[in-house]
Amino acid sequence: AGAWGAEGTVGGFAALRAAGFEPVGDVFGASVLHLGSAMQVRGRCTGGRTDVVADPGESLLLRELYGARRVVLERAVAECRALGGDGIVGARLRMVHHVAQGTQFTVEGTAVRARGRVRPPEPFTTHLSALDFARLLGAGWMPFAVVVGLGIGAYHDDWGTVAQRRRAVGVAGNRQVDSYTRLVNDVRRVARGQLEAAAARRG
Repeated sequence: AGAWGAEGTVGGFAALRAAGFEPVGDVFGASVLHLGSAMQVRGRCTGGRTDVVADPGESLLLRELYGARRVVLERAVAECRALGGDGIVGARLRMVHHVAQGTQFTVEGTAVRARGRVRPPEPFTTHLSALDFARLLGAGWMPFAVVVGLGIGAYHDDWGTVAQRRRAVGVAGNRQVDSYTRLVNDVRRVARGQLEAAAARRG
């Protein structure tokens, strides 16, 4: 009935067909936001303390980050429905600086439709390529939804951190900055916890 576009390789296209799916077109969702302060620190700023926020109820920025990803996914899924698709493969979520001093959130992928008569209640989403999607189906698994886990952290520098960051000559200049290492690990831990919780909510 007309031309359609699909991301990916010829091999991925062939794998989709072998798995019983046909691409029906590219889909895209976008949102540009102006984001403010990373987080409001509770209490007085004191050196050597790490604050990590995982609960969107505690951070307006965290709510906005989750909301932006939800909106762009919903827009891509709406395009998928309009094309008669059953799901989106190769969904790529991106967050980049926008030229108008905002933050641009996008998702793009390929809408696909099963050749059978059974339709899912809502389109599935997966970041897997068409080839990996076909391999997953061949192993007896079906992707359901893209889920996201986020965390925000801040570290309040103290003199110990400043000393570790000072430049030194030779081997002395190569060192771990303990406070920043702890910050990265703390934020990663809470983000993984949020990711697991998001997966559990989707069943």
